[in-house]
Amino acid sequence: MAIPISYSRNGDCHARRLARNDRVHAFSSKKTIMNISENDYKKIEELISSDESVVGIDAKKTHILILHMLQNIQDRLGNLENRLEEIEENIQD
Repeated sequence: MAIPISYSRNGDCHARRLARNDRVHAFSSKKTIMNISENDYKKIEELISSDESVVGIDAKKTHILILHMLQNIQDRLGNLENRLEEIEENIQD
């Protein structure tokens, strides 16, 4: 599935779903910003959805999810940097 993002004259964002393999692509100015499985997409969609919100998602849940994912990325990057330092130290010895 692909989700091309378009904007109306008043600036509202609209997304249309198009069938395309089993992947989900979100486009912004023709640049792919997401490439996730349909299953993962639906899990995230269910997690952050909110019928009470004008935009259809719970902003607090969404931000918590994003911050959690960023922390995981930062932790993984730190681990990689530590491993690289160890490798460089072993090469110098």
